[in-house]
Amino acid sequence: ESIIRAIDQIKQLYDGKLDVIVNNAGIFTTEITVNVARELFNTNCYWR
Repeated sequence: ESIIRAIDQIKQLYDGKLDVIVNNAGIFTTEITVNVARELFNTNCYWR
C-alpha cells in the first residue's frame, strides 16, 4: 500500500514523471565486532 501511495504522490507532484529513484538503506552502530562491521559495510555499500 505504501508503494501505491508513493506512486500516486509522485504522479501528482511531478506531472507523472520520475527520472531517478534511489533505494537507500543503511545501518549504523558505534560498538561492533569485525563480523558485524563487515555485515554493515555489505548492507551500506553492496546492498546485500
